[in-house]
Amino acid sequence: MTQGMNFTAALPLLILTAAVPLGMLLLIVRRSHELIAGFTAAALGVSLLSVNLALGASSAAFSSLFVFNAYALGFVALILAAGLAVVVLAYTYFQANEDIIREEFYLLILTGILGAVALAAANNLASLFLGLETMTLSLIGMIAYPRRRPESVEAGLKYLILSGVSSAFMLFGMALIYVGRGTLGFDALLAGHTVTLDDTVMVISGLALMGTASGFKLSLVPFHMWAPDIFAGAPAPAAAFLAVVSKIAVLAVVMRAVGQNGAILDPKIADIIAGIAVASMLVGNLLALMQENLKRLLAYSSIAHLGYLLVALLVPGALGRMAVSFYLVMYAISVIGAFGVISILSRGEAARDCDRLDDFQGLFWSRPWLAAIMTFIILSLAGVPPAIGFMAKIYVMASGVSADMKLLTGVLIGTSIIGLYYYLRIIVVMARRQDAMIALSGRGEISWLGRVTLVSIGVLTVVFGVDPQPLINLLKALT
Repeated sequence: MTQGMNFTAALPLLILTAAVPLGMLLLIVRRSHELIAGFTAAALGVSLLSVNLALGASSAAFSSLFVFNAYALGFVALILAAGLAVVVLAYTYFQANEDIIREEFYLLILTGILGAVALAAANNLASLFLGLETMTLSLIGMIAYPRRRPESVEAGLKYLILSGVSSAFMLFGMALIYVGRGTLGFDALLAGHTVTLDDTVMVISGLALMGTASGFKLSLVPFHMWAPDIFAGAPAPAAAFLAVVSKIAVLAVVMRAVGQNGAILDPKIADIIAGIAVASMLVGNLLALMQENLKRLLAYSSIAHLGYLLVALLVPGALGRMAVSFYLVMYAISVIGAFGVISILSRGEAARDCDRLDDFQGLFWSRPWLAAIMTFIILSLAGVPPAIGFMAKIYVMASGVSADMKLLTGVLIGTSIIGLYYYLRIIVVMARRQDAMIALSGRGEISWLGRVTLVSIGVLTVVFGVDPQPLINLLKALT
């Protein structure tokens, strides 16, 4: 089993694997919020830095379970960077909460990132399932962590049920594929093989079940029903993890399955995916129009964004992969930033997060710098220049046009126009004066760490929007 192992290529995964038990031992020695948060951030930072070393040795797999090529390591780096941002947001969120136990939340983040990295680098159905379940179980704990909030416990229970259902679909699908193909390895399953509806019943049924499980994990229509409730009930850092890290990890596997190893989709299967994309774009944007809770709005927004990503996913070749990769970077930066603003305005011991639109009324007058950053983030999600979201939307539209997908591109443009209303509404609310905005500004001072993180996100949003070429060059090298 050790033949062909490349430990240098697997450094990001190995560092995280060692960090989880070390973090547990650290808690036994000393229970300190600052210490465990710093340790988690350091572990993720070292793992992120090791990606550069891994890229130099990425030609070999780590056993038959994982592959660390440049494409997989690109997703791993994005997951680690997003996880590091979530740790900072969690530290700000729990910093003043000395009356509650806070330290285990960081162990859950660390374990969840370990599962996400394993999932992104999976080269076997067995490692895929193990990574997915490790990430999912950690997320359940993160979502239900504020146990004094009934809505958080409810959200955790709903995510537990959804995860159980999707895991059952996934495992049963894997079993059917194994019966039909006689192997669990991605290379033997996908290399040069055309996935058609004329394949064996076992294989098609297995693919359908695994596709359903992926739909639940990505909150695509029609598998999205409880997603807004889970986002609304989860603490803001956990919602950021759910919206960004888990989606990137699942999409990494889907992208490698669809766009790598010579795998080809049957047109009928592509039509099914296109239908899901259209439904997700329409439902996500239309239901977001009616939301008064910002986390629910972002949940429906993420459904729409995943629909946009599916458009690029259906485009064959390097252009489609580049469009997906660029859009994922934009999505990660923007959504982490949006939940970051909610996190630093909220407190873990409070009865609820600062997530209602009314809570942001007058933010331009009480904290103009924060409102300015939130404005750039919202413009990015809406696809309005000069934010990075504009270039990401253009990239996806260009890929759709190049593949002659007129219907999908038209729906993308139409639903993006619908999305402008609820995105720009947030900016209008922040600009509106209100006498009661003292309630918002009285939630406490924002730590310097939170300020630096949000300012960095705001700068990246604008810089990559004005000059995206360095990011494009980096992504081209990885894809």
